[in-house]
Amino acid sequence: MAALAAAEQGEVQLVPAPAFPEPVFEWAKVVPHFPPGLIDEEGQLITGKVLTGSGGKRWELIRCLRDCIHGQVVLAAGFTLSGIDRIYEERHSVVKVLYRDRIENSAIGLLENPYDEIAAMQLIAARGGHPSILPITAALRDENTIYLVLPFCNGGDLFDYVNEGGGLTEEQARPLFRQLADGLAFLQREDIAILHRDMSLENVLMHDGAALLVMDFGMSIRLPRAEEPGVRALIPPQTRRGKRSYMSPEVFAEMPFDAKADVWALGVMCYVMLLRRLPYSWPHGNDQYFQLIAQRHELAVRLQQWGFNVSAEAADLMQRCLMADAQQRPTAAELLQHPWISGH
Repeated sequence: MAALAAAEQGEVQLVPAPAFPEPVFEWAKVVPHFPPGLIDEEGQLITGKVLTGSGGKRWELIRCLRDCIHGQVVLAAGFTLSGIDRIYEERHSVVKVLYRDRIENSAIGLLENPYDEIAAMQLIAARGGHPSILPITAALRDENTIYLVLPFCNGGDLFDYVNEGGGLTEEQARPLFRQLADGLAFLQREDIAILHRDMSLENVLMHDGAALLVMDFGMSIRLPRAEEPGVRALIPPQTRRGKRSYMSPEVFAEMPFDAKADVWALGVMCYVMLLRRLPYSWPHGNDQYFQLIAQRHELAVRLQQWGFNVSAEAADLMQRCLMADAQQRPTAAELLQHPWISGH
């Protein structure tokens, strides 16, 4: 209600989120391939199909890795032809095979939109990309299916990495968090203006041990601009999106929101990385831990009382992200200047 009252006073303005541009697709063709291509670790030939784009790029579909909401995620190997020989790329790809009837007929499709995901990733690519954001390799479609080609990441997701290691030390977490904050600052640039809306450890992939890559832009939305300088633009209330554990209180309460919702999620991610637990059960005033941390701003004191060995700088960074009043949270760019990240 405070945000709406502020809007009436002219301090903030409710502005609908602008639409993403239409995604651009190559026309796809999938055919059985012959002869079989790759050899697996046990020396067995793997049969499959080949996905070919209108630009001539080819991917050999190897095996299904997992199901996803609208289809499957498939391991693939990109290759070019030299005569009749295949020259395989060193790094594998994954192909999200998405069935258009599932997208258009599923209620989930209203919450997670593959067309917006592709449009967001193409916009990011058009702005030069970022080393902490998973790049798009290609987007293809035929009459019934969408194929989103992405680089394969060999390290699993950040959630598993944190849990398998029993949590991270501050020295381990700091460079990882810096990558996430830097990637989020890139998304919040005025010429990009994307709110991810599903930032979580589960949506960050690892590659070669240290590189983090934010993925899954299916719930993302464009950030609007206010009509007048100095006025804060808020997106009107919408149905909740994302995982409750990382959801900001204003999104959970279906109130107006802005880019600070992703900053809240970063704070939760940092908390889990360092403490291997969530800071609260519900992002709402009825939750005791939410009250202590987000409303009473007692995180540093409580961490000491609870016996956690966390530096004052790390506690301060998390507290700044986990403020119930979104306007009190820093931007991602401001987070990068915090002493825990910058070292000064």
